[in-house]
Amino acid sequence: MPRTRQDSRQGSSSCHSRTSRAKLTFSVSLVEHHLRESCHAQWLSEMARILLTANLEFLTHRLLELASNEAQHRGARRFITPELLDMTVHNNTLLSELFQNTTISQVTPAGRPPCGHQPARRLVELFSTRGSSGCSFLYGSGSTPSRTRPFRAG
Repeated sequence: MPRTRQDSRQGSSSCHSRTSRAKLTFSVSLVEHHLRESCHAQWLSEMARILLTANLEFLTHRLLELASNEAQHRGARRFITPELLDMTVHNNTLLSELFQNTTISQVTPAGRPPCGHQPARRLVELFSTRGSSGCSFLYGSGSTPSRTRPFRAG
């Protein structure tokens, strides 16, 4: 009696993806694709791809867990907002050190005033009156932003 397609799939383990074999949620192939696209390495061992994917998954899980705890601590919020993620990173010393050169979208960085929605004419005036840097209205008196995050009191 010939084996059917369904019978042959039940016994073999070769058709499983690297992600499912490593019992991960994040795609190992997608992480590998992004690594190759960014030209970080031409050759990657199989374990390096899986280990990096597992680390990314762990960091994401930990960050979302801490942000969820922060949301519950601040009140009954239904969503984890970018502000909560920024607050969580800033309050945790290890995460703060890891993400020190990272900007979270839709969040005003600590110690810098929001620029708001200004018309283009106003921006041209600011660029022309504030000197050659053009960024001094965002960062204060200095012409270049600091690469480290200033301390933000509670």
